Amino acid sequence: MNPMKIATMYYLRRPVEVLNFLEKNRGLVLLLGEVHRMIRSQFQSERLILEIIIDPEAEGWEELGILIKTQRDPDEALDLLEKVDDLWFSKEIFERANSDLSVHLEY
Repeated sequence: MNPMKIATMYYLRRPVEVLNFLEKNRGLVLLLGEVHRMIRSQFQSERLILEIIIDPEAEGWEELGILIKTQRDPDEALDLLEKVDDLWFSKEIFERANSDLSVHLEY
């Protein structure tokens, strides 16, 4: 999958950073299509955002975060996120992503 196609599936927060990260971690580009389908199975209309997450306490550590922008009731959203997590681990996405990709809720 072309990294620019990712921009049609996700909103890129700080797009230059996200695209640079994907260029360095090309294996994530294919996973993003698969993960998009998993998330959409539970969150059909929410905005999906890609953002580089940096831990200020761990020098050089960064990952690509998928943020699900939702206005759902928090309990409902967490239940749906848990279903996404079940798919995520059943498909071994976490291992294939080398811990460089995570999914979170955003309000």
